[in-house]
Amino acid sequence: MNKIITDQDFIKIDFSSQSFQKGVYEHCRFINCGFNQTDLSGCLFTDCEFIDCDMSMVNLNQTGL
Repeated sequence: MNKIITDQDFIKIDFSSQSFQKGVYEHCRFINCGFNQTDLSGCLFTDCEFIDCDMSMVNLNQTGL
């Protein structure tokens, strides 16, 4: 079962150099985060905001936004 993360703010985290926890994200904000070449496949993002994030080359296979 996927972990559910709700109402969290992620600020200035470089997920390209550390692992990203896969799961269901609800009402979360990602601010100034780096996702360069991060594998987000299979994750679900509901009512989330990505503000000033680097999303280049992100794997979005079977990802819900």
